[in-house]
Amino acid sequence: ECLMHLISKEVDFAIMYALPGDETPAPGNALEAVTLGADMLIPVATPNGRNKADASVLPTISYPSEVFLGQVFARMINPRLPKDTTVSTVAETALTLAMLQLVLADIGVAWLPQSLIGDHLSQGQLVRIDDVLPSQPLIVRLVRLSEAQSEHAERVWQHLNQHLRLHTVGEYPSGEEKYL
Repeated sequence: ECLMHLISKEVDFAIMYALPGDETPAPGNALEAVTLGADMLIPVATPNGRNKADASVLPTISYPSEVFLGQVFARMINPRLPKDTTVSTVAETALTLAMLQLVLADIGVAWLPQSLIGDHLSQGQLVRIDDVLPSQPLIVRLVRLSEAQSEHAERVWQHLNQHLRLHTVGEYPSGEEKYL
């Protein structure tokens, strides 16, 4: 969806997640991207729901398969789940903020960006369960079309490129620069 907004020129820039090692998501040189930081998609539950991670049937709040984080789950996380674990989707949403509310309601386990849930973890509302379930590093990128930009859009891009470096969480893969 973010790429569609870029291609249709509804927006000048997009901030998007990518998988470590993945190239800019476009054929040829249509897009330009800079790395802003890193994040980690981690499995979480409420303290009372922590035991759900050890069950053979895992009640999961899932992302739809057509959204990026749903594809990350299917491609990178699901294959690394414990061998005898069966995923049972109890709710589905493409919205990470909605998923956060659902996991806080204790209906299941969710994989959420650590940058989104840091306060909930530190306040004890959520617990990490990546000791038994896999997590996934993510890269945060600023993306735009490679074609010539308006003078204003170019100034904004340069400003963001020089000054917007996210306080990152998780580990960067080798070869990527980590901004702190």
